[in-house]
Amino acid sequence: MSFVVHRPMSFLLAVVAIGLAALLASPGCSQRQEADRPTGEILSPKAGEVDRTLEVRARLKNVPKDHHVWAATQIGDLLWVKEPAFGAEQEPSVTVVEGGNPPEGMFLLTLLLVPPDGQKVIEVWIERGKKTGEWSGMKLKDIPGATQLGSVKLKLR
Repeated sequence: MSFVVHRPMSFLLAVVAIGLAALLASPGCSQRQEADRPTGEILSPKAGEVDRTLEVRARLKNVPKDHHVWAATQIGDLLWVKEPAFGAEQEPSVTVVEGGNPPEGMFLLTLLLVPPDGQKVIEVWIERGKKTGEWSGMKLKDIPGATQLGSVKLKLR
């Protein structure tokens, strides 16, 4: 019995696509993707009452070299990014100041993973705030590609 392939390129592409789909669906591949995913956790402060000046320590893993990690306060769906950005080490710390007056003193402290396009937006926001004194909150969707890595619920003393 002979088998004739009339469209060898289409056949080859189909074989490659099936093989690739099988590889991506394999448990080992999804576990590798999960293990390589950027993660972040706020080590301190812990949930509870805090002063306006905060020493923020984080644990970061698999942060892409061209990305930045920022601490931000969040009230509702608005974010206020805090300078400075975290360094590249695995357990960095930064000192930030909460200068606003959140309702009942409650806010989330969150870690933002920001790619280069989002970094540009943050830099413009910070520069504008320094020039004008106006620090309007940003929504996560306004920072291209930004994702939240972790957060902790805090209350000002």
